[in-house]
Amino acid sequence: MDLVNKVTHLEQLSKDQLTVQLWRAYEYGVRKHDGQKRQSGESYFHSHCLEVAKILASWNMDHITIIGGMLHDTIEDTDASLDEIEKEFGADVASLVDGVSKLGDISFSSRKAKQVGNFMKMLISVAQDLRVIIIKFADRLHNMATIKYLSTIKQHRIAVETRDVYVPLAHRLGMAQVKWKL
Repeated sequence: MDLVNKVTHLEQLSKDQLTVQLWRAYEYGVRKHDGQKRQSGESYFHSHCLEVAKILASWNMDHITIIGGMLHDTIEDTDASLDEIEKEFGADVASLVDGVSKLGDISFSSRKAKQVGNFMKMLISVAQDLRVIIIKFADRLHNMATIKYLSTIKQHRIAVETRDVYVPLAHRLGMAQVKWKL
């Protein structure tokens, strides 16, 4: 598993321990998202959740954040519960998945530029853990890379939201590469 090789040098866990934890999360995600497809027709888990985890690994995030990224849509899109995720993967992973789900519940409107600052404050306060925002950035980056499969209306809404909320937030957090990729 490529993710293990990217994470091993940063962690206190052995390569075998990381492999087991990442593999468990992978199998769980595959099982929970079974049968789900993206607009492109590809497997939802493999073509999105796993790609988000790969982005996080490329940013040298810890294994907890990578697992959180791999499972970020399980509460929202499957029958998984927060308690189940906590039992399977621990409180840290559950907290990250819950935080990303809560951010997904926030609806954005870009009527006025001054709203952007308020939305950024709200995002940061809802997240409580910066890793939630980082997972959301990875999620948004992947969604922007695959936006062509969505309707024109959804493309426009997501692009405006990205420009007005996520790009300024990445700038404010000093994440220049993320800002430019978005």
